[in-house]
Amino acid sequence: MAPPPRPAAGAAAAAARAAAAGLLLPKAEEAAASLYASAQSSVVSSPLGRSPSPGQQPQEGEQEPPAYHMCRAIKTVEGLWREWTVGLQGRPSVASLDSRWGSRWRTGRRGEIQWYSLRLEVMKEIRRTA
Repeated sequence: MAPPPRPAAGAAAAAARAAAAGLLLPKAEEAAASLYASAQSSVVSSPLGRSPSPGQQPQEGEQEPPAYHMCRAIKTVEGLWREWTVGLQGRPSVASLDSRWGSRWRTGRRGEIQWYSLRLEVMKEIRRTA
């Protein structure tokens, strides 16, 4: 039986993944004082990158997903969490786009697919460590 992973190693791995995606991790005291709900309490149970279920197919007259461009200016994990779960400036969240449209909203746009993939790894790590 393998020993359980050390918490410090998990934190270091999360920091490395965030750095690779161009994100800054908040200091421990800043994270504790965050105005946003913890990752654990607000995890959206939406499928990430899956096709929508039959009950979530586009309505008649709504055949194309919205042209959404993920924000390239976000440099913090907190900002990424906000875009992914709540949305920015009245725009839909990435989780809601995934839930409604699956991968169709980013299909055919190579830059968006790559950006999404990098940020998805950070979101998976946040959820894993929450």
